[in-house]
Amino acid sequence: MKLCVLVWYTECPNNTYGPGCQMACQCSVHSLAACDHVTGTCTCMPGYQGALCDRPCNAGFYGPACLQQCLCENEARCDHVTGACACPPGWTGASCRFPCTPGSWGPSCNQVGCHYHIHCRAVLQ
Repeated sequence: MKLCVLVWYTECPNNTYGPGCQMACQCSVHSLAACDHVTGTCTCMPGYQGALCDRPCNAGFYGPACLQQCLCENEARCDHVTGACACPPGWTGASCRFPCTPGSWGPSCNQVGCHYHIHCRAVLQ
């Protein structure tokens, strides 16, 4: 006569994993959920990386698993979560490709006109 043993695995309560759910998850607040109940692996929110989801994407990358490349130009800063570009003064457009139009200047090109009838430059120095 053979005897079979049925092993029943259940998911661990939140923030625990491993055999007997004895280990505590170490995921940061940038994790999508509690860690995997078997391995303790963290699943990162878009814009974060690392075993604990505790580091933002490297410069020039953003999004899920930090695999998308930023398209920002002219030394614009790229948001590590959304990929949105923050244009430096004198530049505009989704990728900061375009200089301010004549007569406008500054951050987001939202400054208009020049004081004392001086000729404006698109880029502040």
